[in-house]
Amino acid sequence: MKRKIVIDLSHIAHANWNPQTSQNINLWKSTIFTSILLYIEKFSPNEVVLATDYAVENCWRVSFDKYYKWRKRQKDKINREKIFFKSELYKFIQELKDITPWKILFVEGCEADDIIGLLSFELNHSTEELIIISKDKDFHQLIDPPSITMYDPRKHVFVTIEDSYSLMLNHVFRGDSTDDIPNFLSDADSFANPEKKQEILRQKLIDQLINSKVDITQPFSNKEFADAVFTYSRRKYEKKQIPWSKRI
Repeated sequence: MKRKIVIDLSHIAHANWNPQTSQNINLWKSTIFTSILLYIEKFSPNEVVLATDYAVENCWRVSFDKYYKWRKRQKDKINREKIFFKSELYKFIQELKDITPWKILFVEGCEADDIIGLLSFELNHSTEELIIISKDKDFHQLIDPPSITMYDPRKHVFVTIEDSYSLMLNHVFRGDSTDDIPNFLSDADSFANPEKKQEILRQKLIDQLINSKVDITQPFSNKEFADAVFTYSRRKYEKKQIPWSKRI
């Protein structure tokens, strides 16, 4: 079976960057390069792929949801250190392309997540093995052993997940505060607007929704899903003592 490792280069680059890095860029590059060599020695892959973010200020997610990473994007516009980091990372990517046989993948407006997700989707499970090297919890939903596994470079262990599909649903319903994505009961600008906050979402409801075996592309076509959300919303409004005639 052909073994491929895909390394989240953006995460490694960020993890090794600190305020003093700008004084010694070569040390930063050397640390990243050494880390990659150690992974190659550890896993003996047939193919090495490095995936990285590129021009994410024009990320396709923003055209879909303008509040995606809203707070981070506002800070990055005026953060000189972040601008310098991106510039040095892009230079380093070009150097790696010139001196190594590794495949380095980046697409304007895309994050490393997008590239790694696509590689996982296109994997031939019968003839290929893919090891994702990243600490990003978003990749947990891709784990599908033995063909797709994930190695956490921070903890130095393989990540084990009992049910990646339920994990994905849980993530969809809960949202992700680090990316300014609120839970599915809340307004899209819950993090961008300081006058708003997320609605309370309890695990009991999430468990009900997951147990309903919902198709997240058509959630309200599932009666159990719709009933669970309706019941939850009704109880929430009753606690606020809002007349039922004004709730619709």
